[in-house]
Amino acid sequence: MQSIYRIMWAITLAAFLSAQALAPTAQQQFNVALSYSPPYVYPGSIVQLYITIISAQSMSNVYVDINSPFKVLTGSTVQIQQISGGVPATVVAVVQVPLDARPGYYTIKVTAYTLMRAAESSIDIEVLPFDFSALVVPRITAYLPDQPVQLPVFLINPTADYLKARVSINGSAVLQYLNSSLSCDAVIPPRSNSTCFLSFMLPGWLKPGFYNATLSVSFSSLSGYAGSVTFVKSIQLPVISGVDVNIMASPTQPVVIGSPTLISIVIYQGSAAPLQNVTIRVLNGDGVRILGNSVFTIPLLTQIQLPVQLIITKYGGIKIPVEICHYSICTVKYAELFIPSPGVTVNAVFNPPQGYPGSVVQSTFIIATNYTMSNVGVEIRAPFKALTSPSILLPLLAPQSPATINVVFEIPKEVRPGIYPINITVAGAMYTFYYEVLKPEFNVVVTSNPPVAYPGAVVSGNLVVTSPFNAKDLDILLSTPMSLLSPTGYRLPYLPQGQPYAAYVVLQVPEETPPGKYPLTVSVNGVNYTFYVNVGAPNVVIQNVIVTPPRELEGTPMAQVALQVLNTGPVVARNVTIVLLNSTIGRQSYVLDYLPLGRQ
Repeated sequence: MQSIYRIMWAITLAAFLSAQALAPTAQQQFNVALSYSPPYVYPGSIVQLYITIISAQSMSNVYVDINSPFKVLTGSTVQIQQISGGVPATVVAVVQVPLDARPGYYTIKVTAYTLMRAAESSIDIEVLPFDFSALVVPRITAYLPDQPVQLPVFLINPTADYLKARVSINGSAVLQYLNSSLSCDAVIPPRSNSTCFLSFMLPGWLKPGFYNATLSVSFSSLSGYAGSVTFVKSIQLPVISGVDVNIMASPTQPVVIGSPTLISIVIYQGSAAPLQNVTIRVLNGDGVRILGNSVFTIPLLTQIQLPVQLIITKYGGIKIPVEICHYSICTVKYAELFIPSPGVTVNAVFNPPQGYPGSVVQSTFIIATNYTMSNVGVEIRAPFKALTSPSILLPLLAPQSPATINVVFEIPKEVRPGIYPINITVAGAMYTFYYEVLKPEFNVVVTSNPPVAYPGAVVSGNLVVTSPFNAKDLDILLSTPMSLLSPTGYRLPYLPQGQPYAAYVVLQVPEETPPGKYPLTVSVNGVNYTFYVNVGAPNVVIQNVIVTPPRELEGTPMAQVALQVLNTGPVVARNVTIVLLNSTIGRQSYVLDYLPLGRQ
C-alpha cells in the first residue's frame, strides 16, 4: 500500500515539477533528522525512532515512510497535517528487533515528502550480541536423594509479542518421575514473564554435593514477528543428606469423626547420631485438620512424644504429615493411623418408583448407624437435576436415631430410557441405588367427524392427551398432508398426572383428493402418535328408468321418462350431472348439488 502511495505521489510530483519548470521562483527545501533509543539494542529489543522535520516555511500534509529491515510495530506511515515554519515537528515510530537477528549494523531509512518536496534520512542501528540464558532463571533449592523435584523456571519475554517457551532438562542426576515429561511449556505475555515447572526424580545413589544439568530452551513467536531462538543453559543441582527419623502415632481417646481428638506422635532418631537444632511442624493433610499449636523446637532429638489436637474427617488409613527440619534441611514424614469405618446402613425410597423424562422424583434416604458420629457429611449425586440441596451436614448421628433426608430430582427431557445410578456418600463411604427411567408413553386419542370424509369436506375432531406422570413443558405438534385449519401446535407448561388435555382439531380435505387413508401425526415431546383420516368416493348409479306410458304406440306425441339415481358410496356425492342423450322436450340435463349416502 505504501508503494502505491509513493507511485501516486511521484506521478503527481513529476507533473507538478514539469508545470513549475517555467515558474521563476525556486522551492524551499526542508530537513529530516532521525535518532533512536535505547542506545544499546539487542535481539528482541523494542526500538523507538524519533523523526524530526524542520522547514523554513509552513507545510501541510507531510507524509513520513519508514523503510526498516525489522518489523515496524507503529508509525510505518505517518501523516502530519501541518508544520509551522521554523518549528520542528517530531513523530515517533516503534520497531521490533527479532530474537534471531544476528549481531551487526542494520540501516533504517526515513522518507518525508509532500506534493512538491521530499527529504530523506537514514541511520545505522547496531544489534549487540546477547546471552539468551539471562532470560531463563531456574529457582534452585537443596534436594534429597530419591526425591521427586518440581523445579520452577522463571522465563522473561523482552519482546512486544507473545512468546511460546519450551524448557527441557537432562543430566546424570535427572531421572524421569513416573509418567511426567522432562520438559515444560509456557506462553509468555509481551514484555512480561511466566513460570513453568520441570518435574523429575533424583536417583537414590546420589551423595551430598553439586551435580551438573543442562536446560535446553526454545523461544518462538506466536505471531512470527519476534522470530525464534534456541539455546542451552548449564545449572547445578545441590544434593544434601536426608533427615533419618522414625515416627508413629496413636490416639489417646476414642476417635469421633469430625470432633477434636488428641493424638500422641512419637518421634525418635533413626541414625546413630542424634539430630541437633530440630524444628517439628505437624501439618494438615488428607482427612486431617490440626488445632492449636503444632510447631515444636528441640535442641537435641533422641526420642520425643508430642500431644497434638486435631480433627479427623474420614475413615480408613490416615496419614498425618510431619515436617522435620534439621538446621535448614527439611523433610516430611507421615505418622499413620487407621480409623475403622462404623456400621452404617442406608436405604432409599423413590416416589414414583419409576420415572419418565421431564418428571419429578421424590427421593427419601434413611441413614442408620450403630456408632455415635458427629458432623457427618452426606452428599447425594444423580445424573438428574437436583431441585433441593443434595449436600447435608448431620451434626449428630446416633444409634436408634436414624436420619431421614429428602431430595427432589427432576429428570431432564433429553434423558433416554434406562437404569441410572444414584450415589449417596455418608462419612466418606458411598452407597449406590438405581432408578429406572421409562419411555414417555403418553395416552393420545384423536376422534374425527365424519368417520369417512370426501374431497373438499371439513373434518372436525377432538385431541386428548393424558400423561402418566406430572409432565412439564410439553410441546404438542400436529402434522398432516391435508389442510389444517386449527393451530398446528400447543405448548403446555404443566400437565398433571392423569388429567387429560383436550384440544379441537379442524382440517379440510383438498379437492381432487383420491380415496384412501391419510395420516394425522401428533408429536408429544418428540414422540409421534399417528392416526388416519379416511377419504372415500361416492358411487352414483342409475337404479331404474320408468317410461310413461310403458309402451309407446305409433303416433304417440311424447312419453315421460323418470330416472332413479342412487348413491351407493360411503360418502355424499356433490354436483351430480344427469344428461338425457336422446331428443327431449324441455331440459336435457339436471344437476344434483348434494346426494346423500343411500338416497335417490
